[in-house]
Amino acid sequence: MNKHLLTLLLVGATTCCFATNHLINISGFSFSPATVNAAVGDTVTWNVTGPHTATQVSQATWNANGNTPLSGGFDFTPANTSNGTSFIVCTSVGTIWYVCKPHASMGMKGQINVVATGLPDLVNNVAWSIYPNPVKDVLHLNSNASASTVDVEIINMLGKVVMQTTAVPFGKAASIDVSSLTKGVYFLKSSENKMRPVRFVKL
Repeated sequence: MNKHLLTLLLVGATTCCFATNHLINISGFSFSPATVNAAVGDTVTWNVTGPHTATQVSQATWNANGNTPLSGGFDFTPANTSNGTSFIVCTSVGTIWYVCKPHASMGMKGQINVVATGLPDLVNNVAWSIYPNPVKDVLHLNSNASASTVDVEIINMLGKVVMQTTAVPFGKAASIDVSSLTKGVYFLKSSENKMRPVRFVKL
C-alpha cells in the first residue's frame, strides 16, 4: 500500500546516511514542482502556506481530483507543521500521490516517483552518525560535513520543531542535550541539505 512509502526510515544505534532533499513549494494553485523523481532514502520537504495542504491520497482519488485522505497517510497544513514546513523520507519504490484538499477539484495535486537508490556518491553527499540511540540525556554527533558548523532541528512525529540548536560544530565531537524532551521518537534535521533526517528514540 502507498502508505508504507511514508514509513520513516528506522535506523540502528549508529546511523550513516546518504540522500537528496527535494523541496516542494506552492505557487498560486499548484505545487512546484508538481512531479518529483526521488530515490529510496531521499527526503521530500513541503513548504505549505496559506489555505493549502499537502495531503496523501490514493491513486484513484488523485485521478478523480478528489480529496479523501489516504488512511495512514500524511496531511500537512500550516497549522500542524513547523512554520508550514514538513517532510517525509521515501523508504519504498512506488508513487506517492497527494493533493491540496481545498483545491483538489481545481487540479492542485502532485506526485513523487520513488525509484531504487543507486550507489551513494561519496563526493557529493554527506555522511553523519548519532549515538547513543536510544538516548536519555546527551546525543552525540559525528559528520564529515563540508561546513564547519550546521544548524540542527529536532522534529517530533507530528512534524513540529521541538528544539533548535545553532552552530553545532562538525569535523570534531559534537553533542546536544536532549534531556528536556519527553519520551518518544524524534528526527534530527540539519541545515546541510544533503544530510538526511535521522531518527532517534528519547528514553
